[in-house]
Amino acid sequence: METKINEVLVQHPAESIFNLPEGSTVVERVEVESEPLIAPPIYDEKDNEIDDQFQQVFDAAFGAYEAQRMSTEGMNPQFVPRALEVAAQFLSTALAAAKEKSTHKQRKDKLVVDAKGSITTNNTTNNNILMDRNEMLKMLMQEQRTMAAAAEPKDIN
Repeated sequence: METKINEVLVQHPAESIFNLPEGSTVVERVEVESEPLIAPPIYDEKDNEIDDQFQQVFDAAFGAYEAQRMSTEGMNPQFVPRALEVAAQFLSTALAAAKEKSTHKQRKDKLVVDAKGSITTNNTTNNNILMDRNEMLKMLMQEQRTMAAAAEPKDIN
């Protein structure tokens, strides 16, 4: 992640009051550029769009945090704690966007594409059965009877 500070000329309403040329006010803008992430192969266009939106929110919030933090330099000490509190809120917004992005990726990582191209999940289901020995023997005997009945040839006449 790279933070850049750009100086931009803007038109300010106070320029006409102080007889300054229009568009001569210099304002510092903070831009945050993050590195592009590598997308998993099973992402489709909608997933990429969602990731891009989360990345835009993250970049905007982190840029606003940097700008707010830098604006506290030379500020009246009475107002610095509130300004830093606002900066912390921007940082928590960036953190929430990063967290949502990771949650989205975790959900995608759970999906697996098998050889046929269908998507399956890697969830393991454990079926626990509680029974005593007599119930198990009754079930096995019943299963043997049904298998033996199915194996007997039937008379079609």
